[in-house]
Amino acid sequence: MSVEQNDQKKGDDMQLTKKQLRDLKNVHNIQGYDGNWNNDQYMLGMFNGMELMLSIVEDREPAYRTLETGK
Repeated sequence: MSVEQNDQKKGDDMQLTKKQLRDLKNVHNIQGYDGNWNNDQYMLGMFNGMELMLSIVEDREPAYRTLETGK
């Protein structure tokens, strides 16, 4: 069974709770603090991965950061 078929079987209507969304935003904000996201390449990747996931949930384009530009 493909991923798409499995998703259709389970239903595509899964929703995040308000608490889950609040928790995702909270860890995203913490990772976005100076000294966290811009500590090294790993932490930058961690922030950008969180940004991607949150942008999908919020139905918007991700705002990736780079160490060169600072934001």
